[in-house]
Amino acid sequence: MPRGWLLDAVIEGPYAVLWLRDDEGHVVELRQRYRPHIYAKPKKGVSVEELCAAFREHSSVYEAEPELRYESLSRRKQVEVARIIVESADEIRKVEAYGRELRIVEEYYNDDPEPIQWYLYGLGVPPWSRVEWRSRDGVLTDVKGVDEELRLEPPPFKALVFKASSSGSINHLTIEEPEETILEGSEENVLEAFQALLAEWEPDPLVAPDVERTLWNMAEWATE
Repeated sequence: MPRGWLLDAVIEGPYAVLWLRDDEGHVVELRQRYRPHIYAKPKKGVSVEELCAAFREHSSVYEAEPELRYESLSRRKQVEVARIIVESADEIRKVEAYGRELRIVEEYYNDDPEPIQWYLYGLGVPPWSRVEWRSRDGVLTDVKGVDEELRLEPPPFKALVFKASSSGSINHLTIEEPEETILEGSEENVLEAFQALLAEWEPDPLVAPDVERTLWNMAEWATE
């Protein structure tokens, strides 16, 4: 089994997409079919079996089955609910709306955290973990954490640390690591130069102040 590091994972439609770096330094992209699930508590007068039968009629529901679960952490009382397995994370809200339209659901559970959080929880390994895995034709078939408590060296990740405007135009971009570089000019020229450096250096994490907003702004400019 290859060994390396889990770099990151995202949910794209019906799949989880994972990026791993093996011990030879190669970045591997793998996919795994992922069907998230939510729980629905039936309204008074509706049985769990009736609730499951109704949800099975929806085209976006893979399966629905009765299950006992605790209503909350503070109330240690088990209640019978429907465990609804959805075909894709993109369709969770549509399935929930279906239950509300039928007026058969009192409350939903498990729909607050992002689907990627539930996926990683079920996977059992967070990003930047040391792992080993099996795959076939680009599909992940097995992955598990590797316990290396005596490993002293840090993970072999290559970070790209940069600063750019998180709003407005991007005429100036400063790269601090791995090599100090300043990109200046029109938005088009700055973004093209930055993209070329990404392809050349192949960094693992991108590090910046308010990195999510900064990358979103850069993506908006790139599509205009």
